[in-house]
Amino acid sequence: MSNNSFKIMLCDDCTGTLAETSAKLKSMGIFTVIRRSDENILINSVRKEKPDIVVADLTSSRADLLRLMKNSENLFDKRPKFIITSDIDNSFIKRQVMDAGAAYFLPEPYNSDELSFVIKSFVTNRHEPFLSDVEFAVTNAIHTLAVPANIKGYHYIRTAVIMSLKKQLMVENVTRTIYPAVAEYYHTTSSGVEKAIRHAIEISWNRVETDAVMSYFGSNFQVYRSHPTNSEYLAAVADKVKLTLKS
Repeated sequence: MSNNSFKIMLCDDCTGTLAETSAKLKSMGIFTVIRRSDENILINSVRKEKPDIVVADLTSSRADLLRLMKNSENLFDKRPKFIITSDIDNSFIKRQVMDAGAAYFLPEPYNSDELSFVIKSFVTNRHEPFLSDVEFAVTNAIHTLAVPANIKGYHYIRTAVIMSLKKQLMVENVTRTIYPAVAEYYHTTSSGVEKAIRHAIEISWNRVETDAVMSYFGSNFQVYRSHPTNSEYLAAVADKVKLTLKS
């Protein structure tokens, strides 16, 4: 499916990034419409216009999005994918949203680049539609370590850890295995992946709570004068996720 045949519906509760996101998507050749998020209007708009993706905010929407997503098979002939944003970011909310049938959960704060990046990943079929237990655990881990969701490194770290767990890639040898695999997935370069991950780690290391660092890195975190290397960071997240899934 080409970009031009994709239709994105942005609900007007996402006011902060609405105009910029719409402009960015249109510049990519992705057809975009903006509609009100009142429940009846939203349902009628989806029925009439049959968008491929609907973007709406969980907390400010004037529709009961959880109920709407759960009933979407009965409400719509063509069920769209739902990207749900929220200013409440915790594991309970994420699980509710994903269990209701959302394709992606995007916590605030985010900007138009981040939202456009997520939408484009669906349009180009480079995003798996539903979070598995592994993906959910990895996403939760990255949020715990305070990696901001509005930078590329966030997605690269997430994908790198998921690949290491699902495809048994060795995170200890990131240059030969992880970077090329992530670069191929996002149509970029290995050096770009390495730099973006390093940048994300630097930011998160200055934001993360000490308790979270201790939980993932143990007493070893004291040996990192600035921050761990990319491979050390990815390995720690992967190990923590493995333990979480076994518990």
